[in-house]
Amino acid sequence: MVEEETTLETFVNMQASVKNWGELLIATGGAYKPPKCFYHLISFEWDRKGQWSYASNHDKEEYQLVVPMPDGSEAEIVHLPVTESRETLGVWSAPVGTAEGAMTRIKTKAQEWIDRAKEGKLRRRDVWFMLDCQFWLRVGYGLCCNMAPYSELENGLRKQYCELIPIAE
Repeated sequence: MVEEETTLETFVNMQASVKNWGELLIATGGAYKPPKCFYHLISFEWDRKGQWSYASNHDKEEYQLVVPMPDGSEAEIVHLPVTESRETLGVWSAPVGTAEGAMTRIKTKAQEWIDRAKEGKLRRRDVWFMLDCQFWLRVGYGLCCNMAPYSELENGLRKQYCELIPIAE
């Protein structure tokens, strides 16, 4: 591995890896699904004081990755800014380390579950059982790797908990 690569060298190497992997997928009967694909090309810029920031590589056309398709064509995939969260393996994350996407998804899942529980005419015991066996399985999955500060995690589902109290009592 080269100790220092330019952003362009990194992009060229990344494109070669994506192409090789795509050709292996095609050879074994698989293929990329471009709507499900995305990438972040991360590099840094420094100011005169030595402070770094993320470079805006997603705005540059020369950094557009393509994936090989089974018919011999190539398809572009989405180049995201480092601040944008996406779901991978059930967890929402962004390279900058913000937990905004993850917290939004957790709150949405919690609210959907509560809305369904409100629609049903369940007994209190059933609601508590479902809370333990369903709610936490849906909501808790992304918490173990969530990068949100403790205060945000602690208060993140406060609204949903307050809505649960009338159902569970």
